[in-house]
Amino acid sequence: SGRGALAHKILVDVLGTDPALVPPHELPAMQPAVCFAFVKQLWERGGDAQREALERLRGFVLEPLAVQDHDLAAKAWLKLGQWQRAMLDADAQGAVLLEARAAAPILQSLQKATELTPASYKAWHLWAMINFEVVAQNDGARYVVPAVRGFSRSIVQYKLVRPGDEQ
Repeated sequence: SGRGALAHKILVDVLGTDPALVPPHELPAMQPAVCFAFVKQLWERGGDAQREALERLRGFVLEPLAVQDHDLAAKAWLKLGQWQRAMLDADAQGAVLLEARAAAPILQSLQKATELTPASYKAWHLWAMINFEVVAQNDGARYVVPAVRGFSRSIVQYKLVRPGDEQ
């Protein structure tokens, strides 16, 4: 709790205003990287703050200033996919088995992450895991090939970068 308050204070100092008081669609216009840090810090608070963080991140990834930095945009899309999956579990109050319909927005987010940074083993791995979860639900054979392709790409990309180089 003390670390979270300190992190928030630093973000307020850097931005010159409290980002929690700024409408979500205006955040990236200030400083996209700092605003992304704010959204991640908001997520860490847990509870209802995670819903707000998810909504702010959905707006963030569509902002022109935020997407000018491809690395930042890729990280944001990856984080959006992770959080979308986590919220499904939170809404179900436990691990939920993924059906194709629920997986679609998650896969769209992760696809954007892989398009922006094709060398991201993290994005490919999560994309493969979501496809695999759908396959495990017997929801469709069409997810088998993407799952295998994603796992293969994540392994190849992991071997090309040193662990710790990718955020």
